[in-house]
Amino acid sequence: MIPSEKLISADPNAEVWTAIEKMGRDGINEIPVIEHRAIIGMLSRDGLIHYLGILRTLSTLDEAVRRKRTL
Repeated sequence: MIPSEKLISADPNAEVWTAIEKMGRDGINEIPVIEHRAIIGMLSRDGLIHYLGILRTLSTLDEAVRRKRTL
């Protein structure tokens, strides 16, 4: 068992990049999200990459809609 002070975790209010940086730095693929000393979720590298892909797609669609409105 890992002592809680050594556990690599994410804060629920932290930015996505913070979790990605921790994963890359420490060579791990999943980290728990901890609030008030309780695990409230898990973040996975694959899940974060998927999330960022969705954001990119939505941003591209939004840009296309704005361009179409200005034509």
